Amino acid sequence: MLRKDSPLSLDEHVRTSLQERHQDEHNAGHLYDRVAERLYHEGYAGLAQHFRAAAAEERGPHAQRLEDILHAFDIDPPHPRIEEPDLRDHETALDLLYLAWNTEAELARRYEKTKALAAENGELAVEAMIDAILESQLREVAEARALYRRCESAASDGTGLMAVDISLAAGPAAG
Repeated sequence: MLRKDSPLSLDEHVRTSLQERHQDEHNAGHLYDRVAERLYHEGYAGLAQHFRAAAAEERGPHAQRLEDILHAFDIDPPHPRIEEPDLRDHETALDLLYLAWNTEAELARRYEKTKALAAENGELAVEAMIDAILESQLREVAEARALYRRCESAASDGTGLMAVDISLAAGPAAG
């Protein structure tokens, strides 16, 4: 028996954009894995732990919320094709933290474009779902900025990144 097409439809451009955001979340997760590895080898176990958790979030619940939207239209997203991130121009821990902040900000910009595309194409339910994701994404931008600023301040006031790293390793109550 042949599988019938779903009676639900989704604009092709919106579908493509959602699939690209799904890929973006997996790419961010892979990037954060690499950042965690590098920070760990540089002696920043707390920061590494933070980025391992961030990697799992990106590939887990963040990617899943996009899959949920696509599945509502009986669309299975393609399996992500992950490219190895290039960290050569990010030599210091602060460079890596800035990269994370920039990554989150770029994800927010891309979600804004996807939301606008959904609105343009009359996909109002998708627009509303992306709006909720965008709200969460903007909180992540703020958190990444706060972590970067905290580490930048520690590096410039003499306490050093290790103080921040130790507080992150100690857990949420200390951070």
